[in-house]
Amino acid sequence: MTNTFGSRPAQFADSPASLGDPARPAAEDPAWPNEPDRLGTYITHLEQAGATTAALQTLTDAWIGDATRPTPEPGPT
Repeated sequence: MTNTFGSRPAQFADSPASLGDPARPAAEDPAWPNEPDRLGTYITHLEQAGATTAALQTLTDAWIGDATRPTPEPGPT
């Protein structure tokens, strides 16, 4: 599995409500985009699906949180 924003919902689908609630529908959506990995791709997808303003805000907040998350240092090879 690639490590893109689009692949992350599947990683959080079983998490507690604050993470899992918005991740579950995306993880279960066969049309959920994995590429291109741009915020606009996901906003367009949710808008076309009739998402609420709150859902779009949750997506944007998750995008910002993901973008500001520190990148782990590579381990020894």
